[in-house]
Amino acid sequence: MAVKIDRKLNFVSTITRDDGSLVYLHIVPLPYEVVEENCVLLGNLFNNFFSLVGSVGAPRVAAMMLRKI
Repeated sequence: MAVKIDRKLNFVSTITRDDGSLVYLHIVPLPYEVVEENCVLLGNLFNNFFSLVGSVGAPRVAAMMLRKI
């Protein structure tokens, strides 16, 4: 999965569906203020996701947990 950075500094990637069609994924970074306020929480989440869940499942689990904050 190749990741590119667009003009707005968002990460853009493509995912191929089972039928061969493409889905474009645009990832917007968290604002600096949010990261600064929650740096310990985000750091712990990042560490736990990749050590316990793995790189494939980590983004999905992270999204679910961030919705609960």
